[in-house]
Amino acid sequence: GNLRDDLAEYTCRLIDSKAGPDGWAFLRLHLEATVIPALHASFSSQIANPHVEGARALLDRALERGDLRPGSPTGLMLDSLYGAVLIKIIMSPPGERERLARDPRGYAGQIVDFVLRGLLPAGQAGEEGDQPGR
Repeated sequence: GNLRDDLAEYTCRLIDSKAGPDGWAFLRLHLEATVIPALHASFSSQIANPHVEGARALLDRALERGDLRPGSPTGLMLDSLYGAVLIKIIMSPPGERERLARDPRGYAGQIVDFVLRGLLPAGQAGEEGDQPGR
């Protein structure tokens, strides 16, 4: 597939899953899992790890195709996408979260372009990667 489009779709799904009531429940569960070892093990194996493994597989395929520079920090890429979405959801007022949930593509594209900037092979740029501030 197309790396930018794949990552934008992944980021849209993240936004969709975190912007509503289920997302707040996920965050509460995640916080509780940090202090309850049995919950952490279950949460990690059933929810977090499969999600992260799928995203890593997407980036591994991109590396194999040459869509990313060799040695690109894929873990940091995922942390950046995930962290940006979580902070946006947590820090946004309810109306902004609702708008984001209705139309996640604009924000998702901005985050993906930001994260990809500097990691694409020479001569490649995201669709909006050359437009600072987008």
